[in-house]
Amino acid sequence: MNFLNRILEFFAYFFRSKPEGYDIEKFGFTHIFLVTFAFVGAILIYVNRDKLKNSNKNILKFFVVLLFLQQVILYGWYIISGAFSIETSLPLYDCRVAIICLIYGVFFNNNKSKRIGIYLGFVGSIVALISPDLDRFIFPHYTWISFFVGHILLLWVSCYIFFVEEIEISFKKYTEVFIFTNVLHIAVIIFNSISKSNYAFLSEPPIFKEVAGRLHPITYIAIMMLMLNFSLYLVHSYFMKSRDGKLKLSHRKIEN
Repeated sequence: MNFLNRILEFFAYFFRSKPEGYDIEKFGFTHIFLVTFAFVGAILIYVNRDKLKNSNKNILKFFVVLLFLQQVILYGWYIISGAFSIETSLPLYDCRVAIICLIYGVFFNNNKSKRIGIYLGFVGSIVALISPDLDRFIFPHYTWISFFVGHILLLWVSCYIFFVEEIEISFKKYTEVFIFTNVLHIAVIIFNSISKSNYAFLSEPPIFKEVAGRLHPITYIAIMMLMLNFSLYLVHSYFMKSRDGKLKLSHRKIEN
């Protein structure tokens, strides 16, 4: 009974609802370790992409199932703990939108949804991992696990779909993602202004808040929209250069 009580006490503490006001030490040991782990995993997917093509196809689905469970448990905790709020808990952050798109895209074999997921996933996961914005709980707490597992898997799934599955990438496909993302962000800006929320950090940045606070809200939104679109363009440029480089290498092998 004592052992069972300890387990129940741990779970009660692990899923507690009252935050202590703690924030992760950015670029401390834990943060650097987790970021390194995420990027090493992404590099391993890239390096072993040819082997993964011929391996079990369920690897991607396994990662996506984990993402699905991560979201289900997170929203279950939101509701049961009473932590759910219109201002912070809706899936209107770029990374959550990306996760939803990837889950739908993988399980229903929808490439358009996958493309939206990997473009937003690459940008969102890297930014989130480098500058984490966690709920203010002391570790261990589920929100810590959810944040890092979710963003690490988002990065890995995006890498897998691009490097292993070699999903079709073109300027036309990029334009579709560009339009979707900007329509989404305009809708989020309107919702933020009505609900006084900060989805997609289009009301306030997770870092440099004092600097951003000196800007007029419209100026800040314009800068953020430009930065987000430029980030998408950088990701697209990398995708295209990566594919062009592989095509040139294939031609050289054929010529030799």
